[in-house]
Amino acid sequence: MSGPSLAHWAFINDPKKQAKIFAKKVGCYSPNTEKMVACFKTISAWRISNVLKATQDILHPRSDIFAPTIESRNDNVSEVFLEQHPLEILQKGKIINRVPTINGVNAVSLL
Repeated sequence: MSGPSLAHWAFINDPKKQAKIFAKKVGCYSPNTEKMVACFKTISAWRISNVLKATQDILHPRSDIFAPTIESRNDNVSEVFLEQHPLEILQKGKIINRVPTINGVNAVSLL
């Protein structure tokens, strides 16, 4: 993923809501999250890509776009990628990796 970490489309505040919205679009919605995940696993990457492409609008905040979210250690996982909102990390000066920045422009981005 590229782009600014603080853009409205670069972070999902409610991943369960996001998953349910997308599940409805691909016919996988279920109040049982285990069934919903099982259904997601049967869908081809091609179909997922086509559904996202048809409904994506990055200029407006949406909860059906896949993006990073805060992970919880309560989910019985040993490692988490993001434990705080990116803004909080920046405000505290806790940059995870100090790496050179690459800037550029792509004329065919999102195609």
